[in-house]
Order: sequence, then structure tokens, then C-alpha cells
Amino acid sequence: MKGAISDPGESVQKVMEKCARRWERAVRGGRLPNNQAEADGDWERRLHELIGAPWPCPDATAFAPAWDSATATMAEHGLRVGRENFGGDDDADPGLARALWCLVCHLRPDHVVETGVAHGLSSRIMLEALKRAGDGRLWSIDLPPMTIPERRVEVGAAVPQALRERWTYLEGASRRRLSPLLRQLGQIEIFCHDSLHSTRNVRWELTTAWNALSPGGVVVVDDVDHNWGFEQFLRAGDDRQALFGMADDGQRVFAIARKMPAGQRAQQGAS
Repeated sequence: MKGAISDPGESVQKVMEKCARRWERAVRGGRLPNNQAEADGDWERRLHELIGAPWPCPDATAFAPAWDSATATMAEHGLRVGRENFGGDDDADPGLARALWCLVCHLRPDHVVETGVAHGLSSRIMLEALKRAGDGRLWSIDLPPMTIPERRVEVGAAVPQALRERWTYLEGASRRRLSPLLRQLGQIEIFCHDSLHSTRNVRWELTTAWNALSPGGVVVVDDVDHNWGFEQFLRAGDDRQALFGMADDGQRVFAIARKMPAGQRAQQGAS
């Protein structure tokens, strides 16, 4: 795992985030998007249609052992899996994890990038899927909680040493880490946002990653019902086709957007 110490620029970004949130509260009065109404109860089949993968999914049965293995690794570290389990942040829900599993297995990406690691459940599932699919690698960006330093040792706890040779962990804010990484990689096939769920941060991360995303590639965004970032991102172009899914516990909504190949265009917010 590779890391870096936080710099003063990250403190500046935190101040800018606070200002952006205050402005949004003043303008929207606390209103959030009604994505729960858009969540497709048949999202797993629709996901496979979206990326042109076979259904029923031939890789689905292998997910449960991978998930059980990941949670067993957590238990070995004395950690449970669930909501608000890393400070105030959540571990990956099994629904989101299944979506990531299928996307990696079917798209067989060379380059996957995620923001937000925490215990690394989503990282673990994607690394297991990459191992199954081929020779791809995962780059994960995360800024661990500074106010509870004892939790820093838990970052990536779900990822065993045997899977880390195809994993690069970059410590720091996505504002500092994401753009240089994407310039280095040139092109990516999958991007997963699960870091700071603010309108400003989600919109910026998705816009930045979209520019490096290959045609037919996808972005995955957790907790889209907690900010307006994904909605703004969808409205910003007609080259993105979206699907909303409900977490298994019914508490959160995640979304997937596919980058339409050249010459194709989708209606904004189409699924």
C-alpha cells in the first residue's frame, strides 16, 4: 500500500466544501433528489442489459463465496460489516457489491479506479472479480478520518495480502490524487465513487473520471439520494445512460451510468 501525508491544500478543500454545503442548504432548503422512486426493482437484469452482458448472469453464483470470504476476513480483524461502521461511514452494501462484481466480471477492465476505501469491502470484491476476469488492476483513493486516527489501521482491512499485488492504495483527497492518477493511466473502464457524498465532490469526481472513461465504460455512484451531484452530472451531457438500484437493506440508492459509444446518444436520465 502506498500513502502520503495530508497537505494544506486538503484543508482549503474542506473549507470550500463547507461553503458549498451552506449555499446548497440556503438554495434547496434541505431538499434531496427522489431517487428511491427511480430505483428499479429489477436492476440486476437491467444492469446486464445496459452493458450487453448475458442474463441470467453466469458469474452470479461466485459472488456469494467471495462476499462470505470478505466478511470472514473482517471478522478475523474483529470488525463487523454494516452501516456507520467506519466512523460515520458505511461499509459497502451487498447490493452495491454485486453490481461491482458483475461489472468487473463482464467488462474485464484493465484499469479500475475507486474513491473511498474505509474497510475495503468494495475493494476486496472488485479485486476478487479482477482475479476471476483477467489481468486488470485497481487503484483506490481515500482520505482516512483525521479526527479518529485509531481507525486508520482499519483502512483496507478486508483486503488480504494475496490480493494486494494488483492493488494500489493512494492516501489523500480525491481533489489531489484523482487527476494525476487518471493522467498516468490514460484511460479507465470502471470508476466507483464512494467517498465524500456532497454535491460538489460527486459532480467533480464524475466529471473528472468521465473524461478518462472509455466508450462503453461505467461509473458507479453510491448514496446518490444524499446529494444532487449525480443528477447534475446526468444533465450535463447526452452521452450517459443511467440505472438506479436500491441497496439490499433499503436504506440507500446507488446508480450506474454507462458512457455511450461514439455516435450514440441517450436521453438524459434514461435507463
